[in-house]
Amino acid sequence: MATRSTKRQRASTAADTTATAPDIKTAQTATDEVSVNEVADLAYRLFLTRGGGHGHDLDDWYEAERQLRALRS
Repeated sequence: MATRSTKRQRASTAADTTATAPDIKTAQTATDEVSVNEVADLAYRLFLTRGGGHGHDLDDWYEAERQLRALRS
C-alpha cells in the first residue's frame, strides 16, 4: 500500500512531466525543417574547417542551421 507521501511524489512527477512537454514540442517544431543530425554533421564539418578551435560551437551550430535552411528555400 502506497503512503501519502509516495502518492504526492507521483503526482508531483506527473505534473513536472506535463509542464515540460510543451517545451519539448516547441523545440522540435523549431527544427522541423532541418534535422538535428544534419545540423550536427554540418556543424562538425565547419568546426574542422576552422581548424578545430574550441569555443565557437554555437557559432558553428547556427551557421550550419542557416546554411541548411538556405539550401531548402
